[in-house]
Amino acid sequence: MTDWHWLFGDQLGPHFLAPGTGGPTRDSQVVMIEARSVFRRRRFHRAKAHLVLSAMRHRAAELGGRVRYIRAETYREGLYEALGDASVTVHHPTSRAALGLVRSLEQVRLLPARGFLVPQEAFAAWADERGAGRLRQEDFYRWVRHALGLLVDGDSPAGGRWNHDHANRERPPRGASTLGAPEPYRPDEDDTHHIPRLMLLGSHALQRGWDPRQVTDWFHRCFVAGYDWVMLPNVTGMSQYADGGRMTTKPYTSGGAYIHRMSDLCEGCAYRPGDRAGDRACPFTTGYWSFAHRHRDLLAANQRTARAVQGLDRLGNLEEVLATDRRWDEEAP
Repeated sequence: MTDWHWLFGDQLGPHFLAPGTGGPTRDSQVVMIEARSVFRRRRFHRAKAHLVLSAMRHRAAELGGRVRYIRAETYREGLYEALGDASVTVHHPTSRAALGLVRSLEQVRLLPARGFLVPQEAFAAWADERGAGRLRQEDFYRWVRHALGLLVDGDSPAGGRWNHDHANRERPPRGASTLGAPEPYRPDEDDTHHIPRLMLLGSHALQRGWDPRQVTDWFHRCFVAGYDWVMLPNVTGMSQYADGGRMTTKPYTSGGAYIHRMSDLCEGCAYRPGDRAGDRACPFTTGYWSFAHRHRDLLAANQRTARAVQGLDRLGNLEEVLATDRRWDEEAP
């Protein structure tokens, strides 16, 4: 009897077909399914859709006669077209929707997730030890390094530091005309890295009070890295603070002065990072103070944001700042 293994479009690395307990085996045949319903469920950036489909088809070409590649309306229909009622294994998918689907199919046997350093059971045990308390990324990061012996010298971090967050708060060097690499210096697609994503796009959404679910969905659709395991912690948790602070210690937002200090993104802008009123007032600066005012009680109780609330009381023109900021409720900056 033929052993079949199902690969999703984000399970294309060689480790997803490496033999393991419960499957797949070296002789397992592979089924891959292009489901049109996936691209209808939410609007995709064209480049992201192209990359996913191209990656799947290239992987299928590498596997040659080992793969049965199906284009269908849905995964369920594609699986039936490929295998009928035959049994198939699949590694734990990376999205809730896909996980719910495979669990609903009697012919599918679910295997442990691959692609992560830590098994899900180990993470669950770590989280359970904390009960209803905090699940800080920094705490988990240190725990993993201890558990796996990564960049540690005994009980201490290699080099004497657990992280280099302090360096991330320093102003980057200016005046470098190139990065020592051939043009283009930035990727043509998906070139909005950590700072633009979180400190600009995410911060603006947080300040404006947009629905975190809709913001997360937008990131899902518009970025190549837009998958649940990336977007939920980075957008829902870190960027939008929509988990109530279980993962991070404070909302990830700032005024224009910080953005100007930490980047070159303010050069040529029509607004002035230091202005909080008037026609040239920076939308991030007015948005920051408006956000702090709106959530004064919550922020005052957090030692990492209490200073922002204290700053509110020293502004002297808070009502003017709030009035300036309200114009962005009606028009884009």
